[in-house]
Amino acid sequence: MNHDEKMERARQLVADEVRTRPRGLWYLSYADEDGFRGAVYLEAHGPASAAIRSNIENLSPGGEVFIGGPVPSDCIPDRKFWNRLLTRDEVIAANPNDVCGTLAEFEEMKRRESK
Repeated sequence: MNHDEKMERARQLVADEVRTRPRGLWYLSYADEDGFRGAVYLEAHGPASAAIRSNIENLSPGGEVFIGGPVPSDCIPDRKFWNRLLTRDEVIAANPNDVCGTLAEFEEMKRRESK
């Protein structure tokens, strides 16, 4: 698939999400071979629009991305944690005791992939 075809596919995915899904809060966690690089909570209609929005707004630190959402209503962090790149400590502060599985879920997925 060439660049133009990839861009058209992304445009179609986002258009489908906007048409068929309500806007919700999404959690994006980034990591590379060295580990956690940062995370973002942002509003979007789905995973494709969340990923594209994080790139457009320069919130992606690079690496692989884990996208979870929409975030359940009982796991939505305070708005001060939205729309900005978060450190590990800020993710923990946004989700005390990792009740919603943000860091733990991604790190477990990476462990399974490395086996």
